[in-house]
Amino acid sequence: MDRREFLYGTVSGSVFGLSGCLRLTEESTPTASGTQEQPSREGEIGTERDTETPEEGTEGGSETPEEGTEEPPENPDVESLFTVEWEDSESILSPLRLHGDYLYGEVFGIEKLDPSTGKVEWQVEPDHSREDNGISNLVPTETAICVLESAYPNQDPPEAGRIFALDPATGEEMWYFEGDYTTWLNSSAFDASDQYVAFAEDDETTYTTRIFNIETGDVVIERNSEKYVNQLIIQDDELIIIGEDIRILDIESDSITAQTDLPSSAALVTNDGIYTGQNNVHKLSNPGLETEWTASIAGDIQANPTIASESGVLIGGSGGVHSLDRETGEINWEYRTAAEVNEIRGGMVVVNGLAFLWDNSGYFVILNAKTGESYFDQRQKDNGAAPSGLAASDSTLYVACDTDMDTTIPRGTAALNITQDYN
Repeated sequence: MDRREFLYGTVSGSVFGLSGCLRLTEESTPTASGTQEQPSREGEIGTERDTETPEEGTEGGSETPEEGTEEPPENPDVESLFTVEWEDSESILSPLRLHGDYLYGEVFGIEKLDPSTGKVEWQVEPDHSREDNGISNLVPTETAICVLESAYPNQDPPEAGRIFALDPATGEEMWYFEGDYTTWLNSSAFDASDQYVAFAEDDETTYTTRIFNIETGDVVIERNSEKYVNQLIIQDDELIIIGEDIRILDIESDSITAQTDLPSSAALVTNDGIYTGQNNVHKLSNPGLETEWTASIAGDIQANPTIASESGVLIGGSGGVHSLDRETGEINWEYRTAAEVNEIRGGMVVVNGLAFLWDNSGYFVILNAKTGESYFDQRQKDNGAAPSGLAASDSTLYVACDTDMDTTIPRGTAALNITQDYN
């Protein structure tokens, strides 16, 4: 099985691809098929996207616009919310990551793209990459592009997962590391910063977490535990370990500085605290991990929380999506998609006050992030496929979608420049 087959097997059905940039505007004109006419992907490297700036005296799209500006429509059609800046229907980047001035992903190799044009800067296969293994995670940093290649237990003999560090300028492999275990990797238990790479793997009884020097690949810390790990988050010189419990590890001293027995499926670290949980949602102090509030929602948490506004945080899970007040934990609103099975496992971002998300049945949803009002809720990919890639910067939404369905939104890889502001 080659990389393309593996990608389709794990991410098939995504609606958005990194094929284009969609500009949200009232002037977009859909074609008869419901998709936008796509401009060419060609463009000058390093060109800048045209962005709308608010009138002098406004605050980036305030609810009361200056004279001469227009308020966004209260009940917009989906066609009025985007036009395509660029697209590539043949390239479905997964994972999809935006860092600095470039976009990164994997399709027939690791790719680096100019996000303003979609032009490929480089495409590489790491020297020690294996043809039959898929890319489970990718984290770009200033120092290196860090790639996690999945373990492949069905291979004969079974193969462990591998980590690669690639030069951001050229894509050249700087170093690689092969793990110990051949069980399926938890793709979220991987993170990187400009100094470190963190990786957790297990054989279903022992969980090994390693921290590497990102420049050399040398192992800085190695710890074994019987407690499962779902997610790793590097914050400066600390590693936050999310799983059967939550621990903060000081990397310089190799010591645990804070710990709580709360189990967690996913977490979001912000300046005002850590939003996390499993059956309930908790806001914890950072770095003390003291509980500031606990909220009960329908279902379990399955997606990384996402900041919706100054006052709201979005929680996705088996009971749909919930917006919670960041100070009190009170539910602002909750929304279940039109799908019969309503699980939000990933692919959730907010741009200009609009929340874009996927459910696990292939429904793509656009909501007002403040009110929860739905502007679009339709199936756009095959049932059971992994969530499509979403990334955002300023007023631009980048999406990656793999599907054979007729869709309202573009297939492949695309970019959306949001000009309406619902903040």
